[in-house]
Amino acid sequence: MLEYFLAVAKVGNITKAAQQLHVTQPTVSRQLADLEEMLGTPLLIRGKRQVTLTDAGTLFQQRAEEILTLMDKTCRDLLEQNDLAGGMVALGCVESCASRMLPEVLGDLSRLYPQIHYELYSADRFRAYIQENKAVL
Repeated sequence: MLEYFLAVAKVGNITKAAQQLHVTQPTVSRQLADLEEMLGTPLLIRGKRQVTLTDAGTLFQQRAEEILTLMDKTCRDLLEQNDLAGGMVALGCVESCASRMLPEVLGDLSRLYPQIHYELYSADRFRAYIQENKAVL
């Protein structure tokens, strides 16, 4: 609906706007009438070959452009957010030669993905926890 209104406001003609939008002229006219009815005020002054904006139409044009700009930015932000890796990773490990590499590997990962946090559990710590909390289990 906003796109239809903005196209008409830009070209000043419903038929030309419909052609640019690849829809029929009655579709655009109906959307504009519904919009004006919903808002309770006329947005356009319809002439034989051209339309002009009312004062309310001029205000609505400014706000509609702001809304669509904000929608585009929000969609981009959401897409970028989907690319972010984050959260908590719990790792259990045992003492071995490979465990000596763990700090370096986690450091590299932390630099690449600063939103990820790590919890490390060793087998010895886990056994000690079980022994201390046997009565609770």
